Amino acid sequence: MMDKTIEPSNDYLYVKLQQKLYLQKSAIENAISKSSLPQSDKDFLVIHFYSCLINNDTKTITQDTLNLLTVNFIKKYSDNAHIEFLRKHIRLKYVPSNWGYGTEFFSGYSFFTNNLKDHFSSNVPIGVAFDLSYKKVVLYLRDYVGIGHTLHDLTDKNVIWPKKSTYNLCLPELSLGYVIHDGKILKLAPFVGIASTDISPTENDIKESPGVEDNQLNFTTTYSIGFNMDIKFGRNIGIGLSSFREESNMIFRIRYAYNLPQFSGKYAGFEGNMHYITLGIGGFGRKLVRDK
Repeated sequence: MMDKTIEPSNDYLYVKLQQKLYLQKSAIENAISKSSLPQSDKDFLVIHFYSCLINNDTKTITQDTLNLLTVNFIKKYSDNAHIEFLRKHIRLKYVPSNWGYGTEFFSGYSFFTNNLKDHFSSNVPIGVAFDLSYKKVVLYLRDYVGIGHTLHDLTDKNVIWPKKSTYNLCLPELSLGYVIHDGKILKLAPFVGIASTDISPTENDIKESPGVEDNQLNFTTTYSIGFNMDIKFGRNIGIGLSSFREESNMIFRIRYAYNLPQFSGKYAGFEGNMHYITLGIGGFGRKLVRDK
């Protein structure tokens, strides 16, 4: 059989009841106060009554009012049977979750030390990074690609990688940071990590001079230590790119790192490390969860 249920028209009964109750607010509060109920029940009834009145037009009763009354009730009656109801149905407060996420696009400047600086010029990177944080611990996933040039002819197996040739430096990195300061504007986090460094000719040079790739310094284990400074702006609380509520900021990030590639173990005469500083633009957010 087909469902022949006829839904009633929208008569705004609840809204009208709210309006009537609000006009009788003082009288109802007075009746609760004069009742013979325990004081805890009286306080609970007032909070519950207020929760029935709250709407967009209510000026003297807001969700903040209910939250404050609930917190005071819990402090005053810490083992009361009404607390679970108040927390679940009356108090409504959102706080950032322990988990956070971010992204960054960056560029900057880097230079080598020791023998490496005699073979390769400084380089300008471009890259992308992703952050995943839990409380104060941050996991940074970064992909750094730098471009520079050779400072002299490099020869291997009688194949020359000419002076002034462009090189590509690839530095994928995984590092862990710890937030030591997180204010309204500034967030500071030192970090340590592990990466891999590769310095190689461009694809175009390899096509023009087959065998020149033998001169490249292949991916090698690289240790990294440094410091992040995030400058926050554009604070937003609301619906983010995802369907859930979030608290987010745009960030301008200054990052310094000292990298220690282990080329010397495989390539004699290529000892050295690399400093870099990058400037990035991105964002960081945390899902807002209901505070229990």
